[in-house]
Amino acid sequence: MKARLRDDIQRLLISGYGEPPPEVDDTVPAAAGGFDDTIAIPPNRPVVESARSWPSPDALVGAMVTFLGIGEDPPGSNCNAITRWYGQGCIPWAAVAVSKACFDAGFNDGAGHWAMPGIAARTEHGFAWVADLRRAFKAAGRYDASPRRGDIAIVGGDRHACLVESVHLNGIVRTIEGDYHDDCVRNARTMASIDGFCHPPVWGVPRWPGRYLELGSQGDDVRVFQSRMAERGWRIPVDGVYGPQTQRVVDAFQHQKHLDNDGIVGPSTWEAAWRAVVT
Repeated sequence: MKARLRDDIQRLLISGYGEPPPEVDDTVPAAAGGFDDTIAIPPNRPVVESARSWPSPDALVGAMVTFLGIGEDPPGSNCNAITRWYGQGCIPWAAVAVSKACFDAGFNDGAGHWAMPGIAARTEHGFAWVADLRRAFKAAGRYDASPRRGDIAIVGGDRHACLVESVHLNGIVRTIEGDYHDDCVRNARTMASIDGFCHPPVWGVPRWPGRYLELGSQGDDVRVFQSRMAERGWRIPVDGVYGPQTQRVVDAFQHQKHLDNDGIVGPSTWEAAWRAVVT
């Protein structure tokens, strides 16, 4: 057991994020262009304080990749380097694994504590229990049914959590999962098997303007949103006025991405405009 634990700890100490994500399987059609991880912030637009130091979806996935092959010693014990890092004994470690991936990717305060803007962690290392993780993201308005690379998928009524590696147009979600039959493995799930998705704040999305955009709203923030939707291929005026056509586009987009369908641009709809797969 000690030898296995030592090997696992050494794996976690390796610098960098390990192997890059695999190429998309040619047998599974992927979204053209994938995720917009490299979208630039529109000129002269402010971003959330310290957002430039937030990790990208690639960093989150890369951190989780380093856990592949880590199991339990002895099998069925929940004992490994990941639960040892968490510091609460040999406990179920699906939520612990995604917490550590977030921590390793950069969601920490530099002093050994888990830190993610807007998300209230249960402990200094994140979350041990899936239900606590889901509730924290839901309370922050960062939980819905629309998957993105780097999201945390909630499975089985708060019994399991895993990290989204890629999303495909045929409804297949590729995941990396800790505590899956005592190991950390890659998996493929259908949308129907997943309850919802937690969205860590990641670099590449302009700041939500801090007000809800709705019919009658006017301003630069409306124009930025309209411009982004036009880039995605929607027929929408880019005039800074939230008129009936903009509302119709938002309604359709929310329905397409399984967001709250109210025709109003809040934090989730704003972020989805940059992060969701273009379909």
